[in-house]
Amino acid sequence: MELDDKTIIKKLKSNNQDIIDEGFEELYLKYSKLIYVCIKRYIKRKEDIEDLLSDTFLKIFENRLNLRDDKNFKYYLTTTANNLAINFLKNKNNDYDILEYEHFDTYESNNNDLKDMIDILKSQLEQDEVDIIIQHLIYAYTFEDIAKQNNLNVSTVKTKYFRAIKKVKV
Repeated sequence: MELDDKTIIKKLKSNNQDIIDEGFEELYLKYSKLIYVCIKRYIKRKEDIEDLLSDTFLKIFENRLNLRDDKNFKYYLTTTANNLAINFLKNKNNDYDILEYEHFDTYESNNNDLKDMIDILKSQLEQDEVDIIIQHLIYAYTFEDIAKQNNLNVSTVKTKYFRAIKKVKV
């Protein structure tokens, strides 16, 4: 059974090393795929993605005593991963280009329906609308999370989302 974030954070803050290890393992199992995809938005090389994935969880582990269970933990994790990836790119002297959802063009999945859906979205919508739909439907971000990440009002995000969905349905 998958634990909720509050329970995982409580375990990470424990004084018992076995409980901390258990909490960290549960955290990794619950979020490693999501963090991998977040980093892959920016980074091409698998080895670099895996290094940044480890760095993300190491940073969370190092700051585990400061984690707050009243905040959106998934948002905190993905923001940490995104920031590490962007800093990695800055430190690589522009050997990489920052990618915006380009990873879906080479999406490693047997499910071609997802790639087809994204291609349809890209052909019919503005990039900001595609971004909002992907963040909401694929990453399962709330409208509030999307608004924070994109420095927009929640109502603006909702309006763009529902108008975009309406455009695609037509």
